[in-house]
Amino acid sequence: MKAKGIFAGAFGLAGLAAAYMAVITWSAEGGAGWLFAVFTLLLFLLAVGIVAPAKKPESPKPTKFIPHWFLMLAILVPVILLILSVVVHFLRPSH
Repeated sequence: MKAKGIFAGAFGLAGLAAAYMAVITWSAEGGAGWLFAVFTLLLFLLAVGIVAPAKKPESPKPTKFIPHWFLMLAILVPVILLILSVVVHFLRPSH
């Protein structure tokens, strides 16, 4: 439990530093203020996620049949189309 507090505090401090950099960048009319704002949100979400209580996992349900042929077809069709487009591109006479 103590380690969670240390990590949450570290992410919180890093989030405060990123927020400070975002404010400085925006006040200087720099273009990277949005980047520091995104880092601020990410770091604060990590800090809150560490200390937030976790949901208890539900009991696992038995595995049902999953039609793997559909997944294989969804992977193979774009791959085949990509290969065909490359082949057609190189076989086509250049102008």
